[in-house]
Amino acid sequence: MRCSSASPAGTNLGLMRRESPPPRAGLRGPARASLHALPGPRAPALLLRRSAPVVLASVLLGRKGDVGVHLHQMGELEGWTFCPRCRSELAGDSARLACAACGFIAYGSSKPTAGALCVDAGRVLLARRAVAPFQGFWDIPGGFLDEGEDPLDGLRRELREETGLEVEPELFLGIWMDRYGGDSTAEATLNLYWTARVVGGEAAPADDVSELHWFDPDELPAADELAFENVPLVLAAWRDEHA
Repeated sequence: MRCSSASPAGTNLGLMRRESPPPRAGLRGPARASLHALPGPRAPALLLRRSAPVVLASVLLGRKGDVGVHLHQMGELEGWTFCPRCRSELAGDSARLACAACGFIAYGSSKPTAGALCVDAGRVLLARRAVAPFQGFWDIPGGFLDEGEDPLDGLRRELREETGLEVEPELFLGIWMDRYGGDSTAEATLNLYWTARVVGGEAAPADDVSELHWFDPDELPAADELAFENVPLVLAAWRDEHA
């Protein structure tokens, strides 16, 4: 849909939907706790690490897909037996595997992502996820970086793909660790966040996004409507520092 020219960045401050968006997933009960009501310390300026297992936090927030408590979180290399290049047997551990036959080496690592809190007239843009994990939950626009991609270039690309907007990153908010999903096989992620301003484009949900909405700081979705453990933490940090 076309954007209203009433806002400073030329974006519609209302709701934008694709045709036939997916239903909300995993929202339990009529009552919703406001993000403002959640207790906890403010986020550090540059780095915030999660202080509790992602699965436990997800269970407490009532998120879909978490049944019971997972006693073991699989590493990226767990289950690797043979070299993907020459099919010889690999040797090593969960941090590093090597192939003596061809020299292939694999390291377990967290996958980097880049996301943007696009702010316009004091409101922040959130995207409803159209795909798993956390289909139907609100998320911060952004995504995984391509191999060798500069984080800021990746941020611009992801915002263009998901929202149709051209954005320019501004303030670096920090780094949050997380997992891409709520089960034991979810990949570890290293999530970089910036604030950003809209410099062009027309806001419309696309790619793996079903809906876009601009939220006032005091109207942010409840924690159990937000995707991933890091998202409510990032929004709380933005609200406390920049709202």
